[in-house]
Amino acid sequence: MATYTYLHNTLSEPHVLTAAINPDCPTGLTWQDYLAGKWILLSSAQLSFLSANPTANPKEIIEMQLTPPPPEPTLQEYKGMALSQVENRATGRLEEMYPAHKIMAAVSGFMDETAVAALILNYESAQSAILSALETVQTAINAAANKATVDTLVSNYNAIINAL
Repeated sequence: MATYTYLHNTLSEPHVLTAAINPDCPTGLTWQDYLAGKWILLSSAQLSFLSANPTANPKEIIEMQLTPPPPEPTLQEYKGMALSQVENRATGRLEEMYPAHKIMAAVSGFMDETAVAALILNYESAQSAILSALETVQTAINAAANKATVDTLVSNYNAIINAL
């Protein structure tokens, strides 16, 4: 019994039929046809490609060419991403420790002077510790010789910040 394997943009994976689809259904051959909603009957070469590359996406199957992985970032690019990550984590951690509603309660007069003074002292202390750790890790990341060192620095920084 013959089988027919089709791709269609409404299906999550190739659709195997034992008969050809209705001749009134729009069919095509190209990626553009697929995007336009046409049924793509896979050729024997495309089926072989799919068999050899079972995780291929529809475009790769139709064009019988795997999409190359994105290039690895350079060490400088990697450092830049790590610096952004630790800076965002510093800000995020301070917001976790001192959420806006707590700050608003202090500045809106909902807390007595002693509580406001303690909040400000604790906030300044936490901010100082976070900024000190941030400056240290930024310097270390900039001096790192490889991505593994950068990863270790970021991981250690996160552990320190989370412990505050």
